[in-house]
Amino acid sequence: MSSDETPAVKAAQAYFRNTEMRAEKGTAMSMIAVAADATQAKNERLKAARLARDETDRVALEAEPKPKPVKKRKAKPTVE
Repeated sequence: MSSDETPAVKAAQAYFRNTEMRAEKGTAMSMIAVAADATQAKNERLKAARLARDETDRVALEAEPKPKPVKKRKAKPTVE
């Protein structure tokens, strides 16, 4: 019986064959980088939307007339 036919060697060959296939699909670092890029793009899009919303709110507040302040009447002193 040769050393290539042992169960340990067959298991090792099967294991390393799978890791080669995994490396072809993408390494963990590249998948992490893709996820980080997607998160950054989403954050930039949301920030731009938030800034645009805040700007329209600011313009709308400046355009509407401000109410006149209500003058408080002084209480008249009671004469006893």
